[in-house]
Amino acid sequence: MGEGFPTEGQEPTFTDRVRDALLQAAPDHGDLIMGRDVVVNAYCAERGISKDDISIDQLLEIRALPEWQDPFGTTPS
Repeated sequence: MGEGFPTEGQEPTFTDRVRDALLQAAPDHGDLIMGRDVVVNAYCAERGISKDDISIDQLLEIRALPEWQDPFGTTPS
């Protein structure tokens, strides 16, 4: 399956369950939600951490990234 999605038999992470709930609650914002999910996945992969282990400082760092603020206008670094 795609990046950020569990493989067969694997439970989704807490943050992935939150993402999926957001997608269900606001399907008209699905592109934005998934675009930001790509940014978080790239950030975590670069640092070798799980999305569930992001600290508050890291969350603030992610939210300050240009690609988080405009996932349609920039590509994750």
